[in-house]
Amino acid sequence: MDLNTIIDKKIYSDGSAYFKIYNPDVASNCFAGNFVILIAREGAERIPLTVVEYEKEWLSILVQPIGFSTKEIVAFEKGESFSGMLGPLGKKMHNENYGTVMFVAGGIGIAPVIPQMMELKKAGNKIILVHGARTSNLIVMEDLAQQYTDEYIICTDDGSRGEKGIVTQSAEKIINSTKINHVVTIGPLIMMKYVALLTKKYDIATTASLNTIMLDGTGMCGSCRVEYDGEVKFACVDGPDMDAHKINFDVLLARNSRFVSQEKEVLI
Repeated sequence: MDLNTIIDKKIYSDGSAYFKIYNPDVASNCFAGNFVILIAREGAERIPLTVVEYEKEWLSILVQPIGFSTKEIVAFEKGESFSGMLGPLGKKMHNENYGTVMFVAGGIGIAPVIPQMMELKKAGNKIILVHGARTSNLIVMEDLAQQYTDEYIICTDDGSRGEKGIVTQSAEKIINSTKINHVVTIGPLIMMKYVALLTKKYDIATTASLNTIMLDGTGMCGSCRVEYDGEVKFACVDGPDMDAHKINFDVLLARNSRFVSQEKEVLI
């Protein structure tokens, strides 16, 4: 089998595509927190994507078709091969027995949450997951997530599934009823900002994943520059998992919108 051959593909209700890809060299060295650079075809854009699962010969990723390049990737079918893959990249997550860990995931932020829950579960932690989205069809990978959780709370903005409301409301209820030793949040920047503000109020150590802001993935482009504890850091080489209470989310949110007009142009 050729490297980077798609051995399985699944489309979720929100249009996101799950790919299981053959690449023993990369897969056998992966750990939770790692990502790969995927190149769909020769000359295509380098796309950083978080690794969801990893075995000896294969790894899986989840791709949301938002821009030109991700839509191109999602169009690939089982049996086809991507042009290239580089990795694993990024720092591995810090893995220890904290006690009870609450994960707060937004939408497809569930993808990088899954391997972290898996590893922390192996380390003896109790896992509570709060998984939020705007509406029910944006709740994806529920089948995989359930394998590693002791408690799984779904919430939607419109109330079409689970609890009605935003993730911070559900998270605060849990904090007020259960001793939480550590929080991990992965999802939209605005969501992670408010999760960080919530957990700071309760003095709970919190990790946020900045995988969504990466571009080149090797520290060369500076796209994922972040103000971190008053210093300049890069999510791709210093993260992507970082102390959420040290991230300047306001600066990050402002910088993250800088390519919106160009992306709209290429999709016309």
